[in-house]
Order: sequence, then structure tokens, then C-alpha cells
Amino acid sequence: MKQVIVAGVFVVLIFTLMAFGVRPVTEPLPDFAVCLYNGKGSLAKSVEGVKSSLKTYSDIKIQEVSESDIINGKLKGCRVLIIPGGTASGEREALGAAGCRAIENFVSSGGGYIGICAGAYLVPLSERQSAANIQLINARLHDSEHWVRGEQTIECSALTRGNSKTTPFQIHFQNGPIFVPGKDPYLPEYTCLAKYETDLHAPDAPAGQMAGNDAIIASRFGKGRVILFGPHPELTPGLEPMLAQAARWAASLSEPQTTALGPEFSWEGIFGLTPIHTKKK
Repeated sequence: MKQVIVAGVFVVLIFTLMAFGVRPVTEPLPDFAVCLYNGKGSLAKSVEGVKSSLKTYSDIKIQEVSESDIINGKLKGCRVLIIPGGTASGEREALGAAGCRAIENFVSSGGGYIGICAGAYLVPLSERQSAANIQLINARLHDSEHWVRGEQTIECSALTRGNSKTTPFQIHFQNGPIFVPGKDPYLPEYTCLAKYETDLHAPDAPAGQMAGNDAIIASRFGKGRVILFGPHPELTPGLEPMLAQAARWAASLSEPQTTALGPEFSWEGIFGLTPIHTKKK
């Protein structure tokens, strides 16, 4: 009798989830294309790290694109654009005003944007007036004049359970950005997904500017989704699932068991409850 009741409850749960547009876990995830920027300003090991992290996921199809591809409309065939680590100034110079507008149009029309380190430096609010600016998220770069903080494994804390709990994890860092909220009245507030716990600074720079500030953030831009990583999940053995889940979320194709766990813009809603384990190199 108990088995019948349990089976009946399970069936009701499945049909309830389907009624709200959530696919059963047994249904395969749809394939989608991810455009990975591999042009001027990108860092080869970051590009290779993204490819290596995503290659085992059969639903994610990677297409490398250059700055000229972006300018000439090649993003139309993709659901998500990943701008990897490198130098933000080099990436911005290569894209120019035309490439920056192409990215803004892509995301506002429903595309996803994942920025890692340099790719995350590229899209917050900027005080510099230039046509070659991309402003996708209501965030400012904190203490960016002292950006040379070093390269090492650091500790961050994931904000889980509605920000009521912090879960520490280790991740590779290489002079990445530090985010703080912006004040643009036309952009929504972003959600902080993880904060820095480690405090790094150059010898001639003040301490205390990194720890406690935002490391991974997410928001909406128009009809699209944006997620920015200050550190490098693609260069951290063991965090491969994090990048895959971010890509699915940015494409609005998250796994059913993930979307059922938390709000759209939350750690659980993006990354699920998968334990964060890193592997020793």
C-alpha cells in the first residue's frame, strides 16, 4: 500500500513540474551551441580550459569565434557567448564599437553571456566614455587600479539557501575583477552568487579590498542572462560541472532538478546542490 502511495505522489510531482514547463529528469537535455571567443586578447590556456571543461557534455556544442566573426553576425547561431580570460583591453580593442554592439544586441535579444576574468572585466559599468564599451550588468569594478593581485588558488564562499549559508570552495585566481553594485537606474540589480574570502593585494596596494566582496555575479540584460566569474572555474580541476551548469543556465536550458531547487538567480537555481569539490593538481 505504501509503495502505491509513493508511486502516486511521484507521478503527481512529475506532472506538476511539467505543467510549469519543467522537463522530467529522464528527458535528455536539448543540444545547444556555445560560441567561445578565441581572438585577440584571449588567453590560450583559458580558451583550452573552457573547451576541456565542456567537451564531456554531449548537449553543449562549442564553436570558436573570432572578433571578425562576432562583428559579422556569427553569434546568431549560438545560445551563449563565452569571453574567456586574457586582457580586457586587448579584447575590447579587437571587438571595437561594432563588436561591442553585436554582443549587446545578442544578449538583449535573449542570448547568454559568460565572462571569465578578462571577459568579466569587459562588461560592467564604466566611467570611461567610449563607443567600445559593453555594459551588460549593474556592477562596478572595485579597486581596479590595483588589479595586479597575483595568480594562485584562493578561497571563495558560495551564497546558498537564500544567502543564509556560505559554503567555502577553492578556485583558481589570476588578477580577476572584484565586483560591487552599480547605480544604473535602467539596469536591474545583480545577484551575488559567491564572495571572495582570500584577500590578495600588490605590495604597494592597500589590503582589505578583496575579501568579502563579490566574486561571481549574475543578472538579466534585456531578454538575456549574464553571469560573470572573477576567478577561473575552467582552470580549476573538479569545477568542470560549474561551467557546464552556467552555460545551460545562460541558455535558459537548466536541468530540471536544478531549476526546482531555487530561484532563477540563485546559487541553487544555477549550479544546483552538487558539492563543490576541487581536485589536487
